[in-house]
Parts: sequence; structure tokens; C-alpha cells
Amino acid sequence: MSLDENNFVPDGFADDRHMGEERYGAPVYGTEPEPWNGPSEEGAGRSYNVVPDMGAAPYTAEIPTVDEEPQRKEESSDVPGVLKEESEQDPEDEKKKKKKFPIWQIIVICLALITAGLVGAFLYIASTYEDRFIEGTYINGIYAGDKGVEEIEQEIRQRVEDYSIEVTFRGGAKETISGQSIGYEYVSSGGVAKLLKEQDTKEWLSGKFGAEKTFTVSEATKYDPEKLSAVLNSLPEMQPGNYLAPTNAFLAIENNAFTIIPETQGNTLIYDELFNKVSQAAAGSALTVDIGADENAYEKPAVYADNADLVSQRDNLNGFLQTVITYDLKDGTTRTIDGSTLINWISQDENGWYYIDEGNVMANVEAYVTALAAEVDNVKTGVDFQSSALGVIMLPSATYGLQIGKDQEVAQLFTEIMERTSTERAPIYSMDYTITLSDLGIGNTYIEIDIPNQHLYYYKDGVLTIESDIVSGSEYTTPTPRGIFYIQNREQNVTLLGPYLADGKTRSYTTLVKYWLPFDIANGVGLHDASWRAEFGGDIYLGGGSHGCVNMPEAVVANLFYTVSVGTPVLVF
Repeated sequence: MSLDENNFVPDGFADDRHMGEERYGAPVYGTEPEPWNGPSEEGAGRSYNVVPDMGAAPYTAEIPTVDEEPQRKEESSDVPGVLKEESEQDPEDEKKKKKKFPIWQIIVICLALITAGLVGAFLYIASTYEDRFIEGTYINGIYAGDKGVEEIEQEIRQRVEDYSIEVTFRGGAKETISGQSIGYEYVSSGGVAKLLKEQDTKEWLSGKFGAEKTFTVSEATKYDPEKLSAVLNSLPEMQPGNYLAPTNAFLAIENNAFTIIPETQGNTLIYDELFNKVSQAAAGSALTVDIGADENAYEKPAVYADNADLVSQRDNLNGFLQTVITYDLKDGTTRTIDGSTLINWISQDENGWYYIDEGNVMANVEAYVTALAAEVDNVKTGVDFQSSALGVIMLPSATYGLQIGKDQEVAQLFTEIMERTSTERAPIYSMDYTITLSDLGIGNTYIEIDIPNQHLYYYKDGVLTIESDIVSGSEYTTPTPRGIFYIQNREQNVTLLGPYLADGKTRSYTTLVKYWLPFDIANGVGLHDASWRAEFGGDIYLGGGSHGCVNMPEAVVANLFYTVSVGTPVLVF
């Protein structure tokens, strides 16, 4: 007997295996070889009929598999030397196998089969949602249940084709820009397909029972910037004449005070800001965009009501206008400089900016003081006198009266105004005094010489004591000087000498008078008798008057000579 790696082969038998099947050799003892029934029910190993040499009794050898123990077969009692087939069982053994199962086991088995069926059905239905969305699914507001990717994207595309942007402008005006006008169209981003791929199909049942799931995917779109630009430029809000430029806050005069007029925003659009804002809205598929709420989309004022320089200027100007200067005048009246006057002393440039120009203020101060002086000044060079025949006349005198010192007053007023100093005071006067007749020594006793009427009056203690016609100096050649004079001397029998002639030796005249009452010695003028005259008064003085003296009848001048005293006023007019 020999043994290869797979089988035991008895010596003297040829190995007739072919294509993996074991075959038996020649028959033993004139019997047909027993057919091979293959491996045992357990498949534990392979069995072969082995016939020993020289008439030895037959036996069976089992070649065990790697993992199982070899099993020996019972010998058949009917055929010596032949092994019993594995499939043959004893009737007793068969009875033992035919046992009944308890009812609970049957129920469990049935439930298991039902469960398996339901699970199978559940999974099968779930598999049908691999190319469509579960009920209750919403994508970008679109109901996606039982719909595939293309169907949903088509709905998105359709919605995009109907897209428009409502643009709201300052003041509430609205304009609608259609997607078609700007070349707006849908571009798939793959988001819907990604959602379907990531969908848990086993959640189909919850969708059947009304559960909802909402998703948002990017609705990628594109538009033509050039078309958008053309549409924006054609909007009514961009056309000249349809928009207002912003205005700056500025100072205005109200009730002699400065107030700030607030800025206005206007509605002049900044194109770049408008384009960017609408572009962003279109890129994000926004349905509305409020340009009016974006202050950067409009031109802005340069100066606002809270501008520090503007507020400071207002306060400075109002401080200037709040200055009050009151003049108390000699006649009991007042003159006041306040905001109503000072408002006109404030300068304004070509841009409407108010400011205080010191040069302009000084010019206005000078003009005001000049006007005040014209009203107040009362400078005189004579005193009023109630004449006997001519009424009130002015007798020449030294300058006197009331006069504002312009230079001093201008300087004082300018300083007070610029320093915002309110005050009440009298003007600064350069002359502030009067001259009366009594100041000139003219009381109730005086001599009055009325040149136009060629008449003399002498009042003593207010009573007219002497009067007489006279002849005064020739009016056109040697007139009698006018003014207030005084009797300077009393002389008798005096020779009056005229000025020297051209030879420097001869007097123009020499005249002897009996009574001489000089009142202007410097010029050789006085009262005296004129015995050479037969007439006095009238208009003799116009062409035939004296050399300047007052000629009187001798009897009258004699009376006067003894009545007046040196120092008696002589009023010539």
C-alpha cells in the first residue's frame, strides 16, 4: 500500500483519479466496486475503499480535512469488509429527529420574518430617493419633495428670469430694474446636487408624516456690468434738473442776531456708490436695495450745523452784536449803539461768510462819530444879543460852545465795541463851555451902535438914556469894525492923526475933536464929535463916511462923555 499527499492508494491498484475525482481500481473478489458517495454530510473528509493485497479483508481509510477529526464508519454487517454508507440511518435515529417546536418559537420566527420583510421594504423605498428629494424638503423656498436636481434648478432658473430689484431713493422715490435689462441669469453652483447626495434617504418616512427640512443653497447668478451701468445712468434720479445739490449750514440774521441755518442733504447721487450698492444687491439676488438709507451714496454738505468754526463764529458775532453803548447828551436826550446798528458793521465775503473786519468797524465808527458831532456840536463865534432895532443878532466873540473831540471819541468807541464793553456815558468833548453877555461883561449898561440904521443907543441900568443918529466909517473903504468893545479912555481936545501918506512924513489928515471916547485904540477907532458935519444918519456912511470912527453931533457926544465910564461895553453891529 502506498500513500500520496492526498489519498491512501493500496499497493497493486492504479491511481485512476482524474480532474479532481477519485476513482476505484479493479474489482475485488469478483464484485463490482462500491460507488463513492462523496464526502460525509458534515463534509469532514474524503472516504476511499481500500482493498489489501493477497485476499486481505477490505477496510475503509478516511483522510481528515485540516480542521476536522476523522470519523470512522461502522462496518456493515451485511457485507463483510465493506463500509456502511454515511447516509444510512437507523429508524430509531430518524424518530428522534422528528420532534415538534413550541408555539412561541413559531411566533418569534414569524415576527422575525415580518420584520425582515418590513426592513427590506423600508430600505427598498429609501433607495428610491437616491435621485429625488424626500417629501417635506424645501430648498431656497422652493418645495423639493419628489423632485430631482434638474427640476429644482429649473424652478430656480425660472425664478431668476423673473428677478428684479426695487431701488428706493432719498425722499421715497422708487425705481424697478428688471433682471433682463441687466443681463441677469442663473448659473448652477452644484449646491442642489450636493444636497441630494448628502441626503439621508432613510429619513423618507418622517417626510411622509409631515416633517419639513429647509435648506439654502447659493443661487449663483451673473449679470452684465455694462448693461447695469447703462440702466443706472438712465434713471430719472440721475438726470440733471431732477436732483438738488446739498447745501452747507450757514449763518443768517434773524432779529438782529445770528443763527445757524442747518445744512440740507439734497439728493445728488454719487454714481460709483450707486453702482456698487446695486451691484452688490444683484450679486446677492436681493430684491430691494435702499439707496436713500445710505448717506455715502449721496453728495454731502461740507459744513454741518455743529461745525465748530461755524458755532464759534456765530457766538463771536452775537457777542459783538450784544454790545450796547448809550450816549447821554447835554440836551437830556440819549443816543444808543446796539445790535440794530452794529449788524450793519459786520462784513460778508463773496461766499456769504460773515466776519468782523476791524478796518470796516473803524470806518463805521468814524462815520457814526462824525454824524453824532454834526448833531451835537454847537460851536459859536458870537453871542446872541437883543438889539433895539434889528431884533436878536449875534455879536462877534471868541469861539465857544459844545464840540465832540472826534479823534478821542473814535478811539474810545472803537475800543469799547471791539472789546464788547457795554457802557453808558457822555461823548468825549473837545469844547464844552458857553459865553454869555454877562461873561463878556455886558450887563444892563452898554452902548449899542446899529450900523445899518446909523444910530446909537446908550442904556444905563437897562434904561435907554441917550440915542442919536451917527455916521460910521465909509462902508466900502474904511468901515467901522464890528464886535464887542469897551470904552478904553475919556479924553478932550484931542487931535486925531490919519495914517502917513506915501512920503512917510505927511499924515493923511489931522483933526481936532473936543470929546474922544476910544473903544479900539489899536485901530484908532472911537466916538467923537464932528463939527464939520451938518447931517448925521441915513446912508451917508456908504460913500461919505468917516475913516472908521463913529461921528456924532457935539451936544450928544458931550452928554455921553460925561455919562459913560471907562469899561462901558460898546456893541457894534
